[in-house]
Amino acid sequence: MPVMGVDLAGKEKNDTGVCVYFLKQLGDEEQKIITFTMHTDGEILRTISRFKPVVVAIDAPLSFPSEGEGAFRTCDRMLIQRGYRVLPPVFRGMRILVERAMRLKEMIEREHSIKIIETFPRAVQEIYGIERQKGVSEHEFDAFLCALAAKAYVEGNYDDICGIILPK
Repeated sequence: MPVMGVDLAGKEKNDTGVCVYFLKQLGDEEQKIITFTMHTDGEILRTISRFKPVVVAIDAPLSFPSEGEGAFRTCDRMLIQRGYRVLPPVFRGMRILVERAMRLKEMIEREHSIKIIETFPRAVQEIYGIERQKGVSEHEFDAFLCALAAKAYVEGNYDDICGIILPK
């Protein structure tokens, strides 16, 4: 049973990391993890069609702040209170990312009926205490961290920070 992590780029011309994490099932010898670098929404959708993950965790805000929240969403403020550096979704570069993430989420849910969650890889990295190994791209590593959040979600071992899913 696979889960998927996506370190989404704001623009399709930039690298997006994708990780497919096959959860160990009864009788399996080992877990399998595959990472990719891709660019387009079409590539991401085809990868979802190929591997059929039960959950996709995305490293991108899946919404803008509500009216009256200012530059940050409540969940962003909660991450900041925990000591994480969070960029406001309304900044120009972030706005492009949020718009792409929202479109992609809608396409995935419409075409595949798969649960999409938002996560924050720097928090996942701190929770598990793991470092990126030499030779591993930053985007594929962040996608792996997203996949770990998706795994925690499937296993019911997560915290929901106002919609941002983090492993316990």
